[in-house]
Amino acid sequence: MRWRLRVLGTLILLLVVALAAYRLMAEGLPTEIVLNASENGGQIEIQKGQTLVVTLQSSPGTGYGWQVVELDEDILRQTGDPEFVSDSDLVGASGIQVTRFEAMGTGEVALKLVYYRSWEKDTEPLRIFACRVIVR
Repeated sequence: MRWRLRVLGTLILLLVVALAAYRLMAEGLPTEIVLNASENGGQIEIQKGQTLVVTLQSSPGTGYGWQVVELDEDILRQTGDPEFVSDSDLVGASGIQVTRFEAMGTGEVALKLVYYRSWEKDTEPLRIFACRVIVR
């Protein structure tokens, strides 16, 4: 009887230690990884469940905006609509467009955004942001 209690106690202790170690490892990962224009053309590794935040300069008052044009949503999915953070209180001021993506599955995905006017169908985008995202 005592032998069984010792084995059971040891197993419970090991489980508690394993859960504590997992919690510490999970807390070490930031929930959001932020990219900006300096990461254009680069590669980033993130973990499944993390949020990738792309912040790019934008001037919506001129009609321009960033639009996602290439993305495998089984791996990386855009969450919500892009947000705009103005540089000033002036109407038409430029600022930062913030687009969020959640890592849904493991693998590699090309992420591509273009900066263009949505009504100008046959023109090249003014700017392109592209990077390779590896989700582990």
